[in-house]
Amino acid sequence: MQTYAMILGENRQFNASLLYFDQALGVATAHRDTNNLIKIYLNAARILVEKGNYQQTITYAQRGLQLISARNQPEEFLRATAIIGAAFTRLNQFKEIDHYFKRAEALLPTIGSLFYNRELAFIRMQWAEKQGNFKAAYQYQKTYFSLDSSLSITASSVSCPKRWMDASLDQIPVSCRIVGLLHPFLVEF
Repeated sequence: MQTYAMILGENRQFNASLLYFDQALGVATAHRDTNNLIKIYLNAARILVEKGNYQQTITYAQRGLQLISARNQPEEFLRATAIIGAAFTRLNQFKEIDHYFKRAEALLPTIGSLFYNRELAFIRMQWAEKQGNFKAAYQYQKTYFSLDSSLSITASSVSCPKRWMDASLDQIPVSCRIVGLLHPFLVEF
């Protein structure tokens, strides 16, 4: 159900996508399936960002964030932070997101992923640019491109077995997560 909801959202059929997410939320809630609830909240929030419904995006991502905090899932925390950051940035509410960014940046060394560092640098670059802080935006942009180059080199030298195509994200080695994934912060099936 979630996969179909994401496909609909990717094809800009937002209302239909959100209806399927609501159904998935009902099922996951009935089964008290916290892992799926987190995925549903964050994936629905991603669709809501694309739809332009930023307040509801924040609500959904914060619900996911509450569940994530109780389970100590730093990668999901970073993903929720990115979604919330995108919504607050588009609402021009910069102070509200800064504490989320600082918490996310504190987690980056524990994850040890160039990919997540790169994605946060990109989001911070947009955040600084919208505030007119072009010096900080430039620094974040330099960080982003440096990490992007490192990831490109790593991706071209890594061969990831086909068996990981259907594996869940936590079963795939970090070195292979970067290959072929554009924004795992924002989408997970």
